[in-house]
Formats: sequence, C-alpha cells, structure tokens
Amino acid sequence: MRPILIEAAMASELYYLVEKLNAKEKTINKVSFFETEFDAYPIVLMKTKVGEINSAISNTVAMMTYNPCLIINIGTGGGYGEEANVGDIVVGKSIRYISQYVTSGDIEPDFNCWKKDKFVSLDGEEVSYSISDKLLNYLKAELFKDKNVKYATICSGDIWSKDEETIRKHIELYDGLCEVMEATGAHFAADSFNCPEFALRIVSNNEIKGQLFEEHYGQDLQEFVYDLIPKLVCDAKKGLF
Repeated sequence: MRPILIEAAMASELYYLVEKLNAKEKTINKVSFFETEFDAYPIVLMKTKVGEINSAISNTVAMMTYNPCLIINIGTGGGYGEEANVGDIVVGKSIRYISQYVTSGDIEPDFNCWKKDKFVSLDGEEVSYSISDKLLNYLKAELFKDKNVKYATICSGDIWSKDEETIRKHIELYDGLCEVMEATGAHFAADSFNCPEFALRIVSNNEIKGQLFEEHYGQDLQEFVYDLIPKLVCDAKKGLF
C-alpha cells in the first residue's frame, strides 16, 4: 500500500504527530522520516527542514523511497493583511513563488531599490501552480466538508517578510493570504512524480496587525490534522487519491 505522507519543516510543527502516532524514526539520505500505521494503513511523517531547497530535496527522497499516494505539507505561516488572523487554517488552492528579485543594475546597487515583481522566465512561464480540480473538489466535498478552513493563495519562498511594504506588495502581486518557506519545493517535487499534494498552514503571526509569532500554533494545526487521519486512511483505502 502506498502511504500517506505528512511533512513539516520544524520539530514544533511535526513532533506532536510523531508522538501521537508512536512513529519510529528512520534516516534516509540525511532526511528524517517517521514510520507508523493507523488502522493497518501506512503513514509516513517527514521533517523537511526549513527552506525551498530542503523541501524539494526531502520530497524527492520521499517520493523515490515511499511512493506516497498523497502528500500534505503542514506548518505555520505568516498572515497577510486584514483578512488573515492568527489561528486561521489555510488550504493552498494555489501557490506563488516569491523569491525573485530583479536588481537595479546600478554600479553601486541599493537593496532597497531592487524591484519586486512577478518573475517570468524567458519562456514566458511564471513560477506558480494550482492544485488539481480533482484534489480541490475532494478537499471541499470530503476532507474539509464541515471544517472551518480558508481556501486561498499561499506565497512561498526563502524569505520571512516582516515589513509592511513587502507584505502589501505581495498582496498586490499575488493576492496571497499567508507566507511560508517550503510549499513551492514540496509541490514541484511531488508533481514530478505525479503525486497529489497540497499545503495546509495555520497563521501564526500577522505583522500588519501586530500579531506576533506564537509557536503553539504549530501544535494546534497538528491536533487538527490528527483528527483528519481516520478520514484520510479510509479514503486512501478506497483509492480516492
């Protein structure tokens, strides 16, 4: 049976599940996995470490080792603007990569003058993606049918935006609801192996509103995810993924 893979970057975002599921650690190619079962169905937890490169590498190792039927990328995220509040749970219906800057070209460049804009390659491709209609319909009709979640764009990149100007620019460019650091890498690795994957994040801070980061939200999301596991396992056995 192909396992369900649940992953997070940091211990505070994963180890509650490791303990609750009595998962056993196994290191493969320097990536920390935790293997367990629920109702005789395999579940793998993975600590990706922080950042897009770590996320992409660890997910590639996971795909080649376990060939999961579904990947859920969980963790905390910084809220964007007035629509996001700490404690909100966000389902990433689309992801926008935000680690692109175009320098000014000046002889003495000033970082403050670097242009933040939607990056489009010479092939005309923007680095972004949306989850499939099939997966989105499943999440809305089945997994989160009676849950209080928000479906929105998640901005992802190797950046922690703390100034209001940058955050408002991301809202303008991408219409994002929160910011994370691993969702892009996770998706493109999973997509390369045709594995369904989605990001599920909890807002842990909002700089514009002055709501400071609180680590306990990482466990709050894990408790939410733990309650989903019976449904996830049941649907995995039905082959819905």
